[in-house]
Amino acid sequence: MNNLDKALEDFDRAIALDEILIISLCNDRGLVLNELGWYAEAITSFERGLHENLNRYRLLYNIAVTVACWKGLLNVQTYIETARYALLASWVLTYVALQFMG
Repeated sequence: MNNLDKALEDFDRAIALDEILIISLCNDRGLVLNELGWYAEAITSFERGLHENLNRYRLLYNIAVTVACWKGLLNVQTYIETARYALLASWVLTYVALQFMG
């Protein structure tokens, strides 16, 4: 068993123990799966994190990177745009919140 396989086991245990950290853990787990070349599994892990919070631009960006690695750059534009819009939305929400705090 190599270190990446061990890391996957640790992520799975941590996700089972602490649902609060699921978004971060699913993202990190997906990155490990992507590194192993298990692209479909990586996307599934990222998407699991998205179900917890739809405005997670890091997860969306990592899906775009995984699709680029797996299927090539010609297939990734939609994913890049989705991640970009999520990032812009998070900036707008932050700006509005700061205006109200004021």
